[in-house]
Amino acid sequence: MAHFAPGTYEVQITRQKFDVSDVKKTPGLSLYFRPDPNLPDYERSVDLWITDGTIDRVFGTLGKLGWFGTNFEELHHENPEGFKFAGITTHVVCTHRQDGDKTWEEWAIPTPFAKHDREPAGRSVLAGLNQKFAAKLHAASRAAVQPPAVEPVPTPAAEAPASDGEIPF
Repeated sequence: MAHFAPGTYEVQITRQKFDVSDVKKTPGLSLYFRPDPNLPDYERSVDLWITDGTIDRVFGTLGKLGWFGTNFEELHHENPEGFKFAGITTHVVCTHRQDGDKTWEEWAIPTPFAKHDREPAGRSVLAGLNQKFAAKLHAASRAAVQPPAVEPVPTPAAEAPASDGEIPF
């Protein structure tokens, strides 16, 4: 359930832990913090899942926090000589996700290192989309040519002009 409003919070990281996701067993690093230091029971985490598709963003986030290591062992929570994120202050963003009648918080560390320069779609991609969705495109174009029937709005009968030269309003 959501306890914190959506927005940006300045927090201090309290601990870190390497773990794996429940279903896919994806490895990740969780960074824990308290959005409100006056509420110690309300600990939250940012989970950095490490996959081929997320590795650039993960490295960007970890670099923003000061880690530029060469081995993930350096980040393991049980490594006494490893890099510790505890005590580092950073900004986190809280958003809300609706799941049925429940609202859940999702936390992230904003980073300018996220990949935004995607490869542009070429004409062959567009041709493939046209072929795949030809029926829907055709239906959409027919709807544009044949607007829905609208009944005309009746116009009031013209009133006779007033006899004293006044214009009725």
